[in-house]
Amino acid sequence: MWIFKKIVNAKNLPLLLFHAIFSYIAFVNFPAGKFFIGWDALSPEFNLSLNFQRSIFASWQENYGLGALTGHGFATQLPHTMIISLLSFLLPLWSIRPVFIFLCLYLGGLGMYFFTRLLLYKITFEEYQRKFLITTEYICLLTALLYITSLATVQMFYLPLEAFIVHFTALPWLFWIIIRLVGKTNKINIVLFFVINFFSSIQGFIPSLFV
Repeated sequence: MWIFKKIVNAKNLPLLLFHAIFSYIAFVNFPAGKFFIGWDALSPEFNLSLNFQRSIFASWQENYGLGALTGHGFATQLPHTMIISLLSFLLPLWSIRPVFIFLCLYLGGLGMYFFTRLLLYKITFEEYQRKFLITTEYICLLTALLYITSLATVQMFYLPLEAFIVHFTALPWLFWIIIRLVGKTNKINIVLFFVINFFSSIQGFIPSLFV
């Protein structure tokens, strides 16, 4: 009982509300029992070994007609294929892409929550941080909810392409780690910087936009 009281308190309530609202969104919209395939979809789960090969030998794509130098950043799909391969051990084939898409939506909102918190702590004095701690958490909740429910986000996830939804996910985390790294350069922040940038590179599938 004391563990429940420790988790559900005034400070943690906004973060719990975010998880509850996201869970409802995912429950209502998850395409149970259906393959979520459509507009420009990347679906490495159908042939993981082939997609690993395309990512490692990315310059030449033999699936383009008789073979061609690709205009897309297939090398950037290596982190994506790694994530999908892990999910394939846990999930049925039809659910892998929807889970990845909702994971991107969740992590994007969570990233905006923590980025807003970090930003507010950086621009306010210490005495105000203590005084308005709960208010700050609700501001973080508001920005996170606006981020995952804006019309631009709805449009992006209604017809999802991995490069765009990963960009949505990565943006707040990239700002978050850059501010942390500038504020304090230590081993943890350096490792986080490289890990976040590695997985953010999935957005580079469309080089003209994100590279």
